[in-house]
Amino acid sequence: MKVLFFTNTAVSAKKLVNQTIVGESWITALESRISLMPGIEIGIACQNSGPEKMNTRIGETSYYIVPKNNGSFKKYFGKRTYYKIDNKQALYDYLEIIENFQPDIIHIFGSENNYGIIQAHTTVPVIFHIQGVLSVYLEKFLSGFPLAILKKHSGLIERLKGTSVLTYYNYFLKRVEVEKECLKMSRFVMGRTDWDRRVMKILAPNARYYHCDEMIRKEFYGLEWRSPETPGCTLLSVIRNNPYKGCESVARTAQLLTERKFDFTWRIIGGRENDKINRIVRKELGIRFSDLSIEFLGDCSAETIVKEMKEADIFVHPSHIENSPNSVCEAMLTGMPVIATYTGGTGSILTPNIEGILIQDGDPYMMAGSIIELFENREMQEHFSKNARKRAFQRHQPESIITQLSGIYTELIQTQNEKS
Repeated sequence: MKVLFFTNTAVSAKKLVNQTIVGESWITALESRISLMPGIEIGIACQNSGPEKMNTRIGETSYYIVPKNNGSFKKYFGKRTYYKIDNKQALYDYLEIIENFQPDIIHIFGSENNYGIIQAHTTVPVIFHIQGVLSVYLEKFLSGFPLAILKKHSGLIERLKGTSVLTYYNYFLKRVEVEKECLKMSRFVMGRTDWDRRVMKILAPNARYYHCDEMIRKEFYGLEWRSPETPGCTLLSVIRNNPYKGCESVARTAQLLTERKFDFTWRIIGGRENDKINRIVRKELGIRFSDLSIEFLGDCSAETIVKEMKEADIFVHPSHIENSPNSVCEAMLTGMPVIATYTGGTGSILTPNIEGILIQDGDPYMMAGSIIELFENREMQEHFSKNARKRAFQRHQPESIITQLSGIYTELIQTQNEKS
């Protein structure tokens, strides 16, 4: 069986295409497991900002890298301007890869790229692995700050260069249009939460839905969290610097904790203090992050995240919208006590008051109160830790996930054979 992945990053080929390497991704972990199975050959296709196509092989996996944009004008203004469903060059590149690899299954990771345009041009079964859903994320894009604020902080030079937050918002709108068109024609989708299953009934009404849990990076299976015997409370979050990830919720919650004279440090992995959204947060709230005991660590490897989890008291996930955030799953796997917003699919991966605390999105008062309550209650911490770790180990058992996935692949091929 030959399976062709379409992914948003170059997975194990990141170094070859000069993509930033911060450790193994969960898709890399999945690819490593699948490639060990007898009778399965993996190909991975993705776009990259480089100008040239690249075909290579790493271990047992074939890699196909294609450029995102063509021509100097398009390269300068980038995909924010030229991202569209009828991208003929992209379609040609994708079909060329399919012709070269000759897959039995095409597995598209995420609906946020335009890979789905191939569905109308191939008879190979195509299944979408739902990660986030941009059409729903758009509804929460402006939860932190209204559009007027984003416009206010998007300077002319940044707009011309295509690097402003407003430009990103307009780019997001284009990707939503592409996502809707691709999902509308889809026949098969794969998810893991009540949220994504129900959302697909609207966005992919003709698709058959399959449940498959996600692989977690191997580093998180080895840590069994224990409450650190250190003064004060160390909070840990892993969030990207997107407008809908709740960066302003962190600052507002930290303000309340500071006013309460609660002794804490809040360490943020994935963002930097001078990222665009954090600059907006700082200016609009009139704060300095250092005054609120907020520290930004930037991108970190899995090994570093594990180290941070070991030394922290509570994992906090403030996002305005999610499907099944891998960072929460990783924290649960280690047994860290978790506080997360009850949004999207989080209710499917964490049972409130049994495996952690789920709070209303955008409520810094409840978030701050939950942090204090959980930190001061060692028995509650241990209760959540034990239950969360047990649930996560059952859900992210690698052999079980591979069994789920291989069963789905087999059924797709049988369905295609019956149709033929």
